Amino acid sequence: ARIRQERWQVEHQQIQGTATAVGVAPGSTFTLYNAPFFSDNGDYLTTAATYFFEENRYASGSDGETEYRIDFTVIPSSVVYRPAAMTAWPRTYGPQTAKVVGPQGESIWTDRYGRVKVKFHWDRLAKGDDTSSCWVRVSSAWAGQGFGGVQIPRVGDEVVIDFINGDPDRPIITGRVYNEASMPPWSLPDDSTRMGFMTRSKDGNKDNASYLFFEDRPGSESVELHSEKDMKVSVENDKTVNVDGNRTTTILKEQKDDVTGDGTFYYRAKRTTTVDDAETTTFNNGQTETIKNGRTLDITSGGDTVTIKGGRTTNIEGTELHHVTDKLTEKYDSGQETSIVAGGRKETIDGGVTIDVNSGNWTQNVNAGTITISSPNLIKISSKQQIVMEAPEAVFKPKLHTLSVTGFSESFVGTSVSGTIASLAAVGVTNSINGLSNSFKLKEFSKTVFKKESNGAVINFEITNISNRTVNITNNSLFIIT
Repeated sequence: ARIRQERWQVEHQQIQGTATAVGVAPGSTFTLYNAPFFSDNGDYLTTAATYFFEENRYASGSDGETEYRIDFTVIPSSVVYRPAAMTAWPRTYGPQTAKVVGPQGESIWTDRYGRVKVKFHWDRLAKGDDTSSCWVRVSSAWAGQGFGGVQIPRVGDEVVIDFINGDPDRPIITGRVYNEASMPPWSLPDDSTRMGFMTRSKDGNKDNASYLFFEDRPGSESVELHSEKDMKVSVENDKTVNVDGNRTTTILKEQKDDVTGDGTFYYRAKRTTTVDDAETTTFNNGQTETIKNGRTLDITSGGDTVTIKGGRTTNIEGTELHHVTDKLTEKYDSGQETSIVAGGRKETIDGGVTIDVNSGNWTQNVNAGTITISSPNLIKISSKQQIVMEAPEAVFKPKLHTLSVTGFSESFVGTSVSGTIASLAAVGVTNSINGLSNSFKLKEFSKTVFKKESNGAVINFEITNISNRTVNITNNSLFIIT
């Protein structure tokens, strides 16, 4: 404070003057006599002097004289001299590098403006932490009002610092440089054709990074994008992806596609889909599938189950073939109806056929045509109650006929019956023939007697007479009609 007061005293006691005495020089003293004001006489210290010298103008032919003058500043010698604090503000010339620093254990240290702290290489007193400098602004390739690019220098990075207008109090980071301790992310010059960006996970190593690479090697040009963890892509309108070659997508976990509008997939060539585990497809509002050129469904194991809650319609304009190598079971809880419009129906069965009608009737109607039942072996029709055959005409053409009747009643009206009798067995038979022309040729007569129980009695019948109109059977005989 005393020195500053003495400096102000010097500024207050300064006196300017002009003289021609060559002895007036800064730092020298002189004594002034005969001053206009007596109080000004005394000893003075010269603190500043400006010299003016001018030669005569003989070269130009003018009449000017030689000029010599000294403008000086003095203070009374009794005043302690203190030079004025006139030190010029320091300036820097050109950029320099520094190291980004921060608190112990922090790999990223910044503020709301994206500024960082640095330690200059020449600063031997700095601790190398967040007290080493003021906050230093970081330039960016694009910095707008709430938009642009942000790349915060990490602790330990070497940065290039310049100063606005050369002012040491206004540093700004203009770039970053690699060094021996911080090498480029890929090998150079081997990969000199690779350009791009690589980040580093906070407190991670070289394997924890996200990157965007551009490979410019002729014939191997590519773009590679990698996310260390998650990747989110947001498109507020349309997105178009054109791939002139192949496309491969590998997903190690789950995939979910949520399309609010319509979805269209168009494959102009072959498509192959392989699902190693189960697949579930749900259609909440119907499904339409169009196959223009054939379809093959091959289920190698596990079977096939189709559950339809509602009606089902299948229209086949060509031929349909079902081949079941094992047993086929069909169950209809509410009936079955089959309509064959044209072409008929043919079934070929290499095994037996069994039809069980547990309740209700079994009716087959042929409105036009003939019913033919043919077998090289036995045809058997059995009923626990009654068999009724109704027809305007009945024709039987057996090569060998065996008729065994128990409790038989037969009536013929206006019928012509012709036969050769070989053997006939009848028990309890009543044969009434009206208007019948009946011709029999007796081939064989058997005395074997069959007994028929009727009303608790044993009745024996024996043939006694054969005429053209009446057959009287009084005993049991066997006739075979051929």
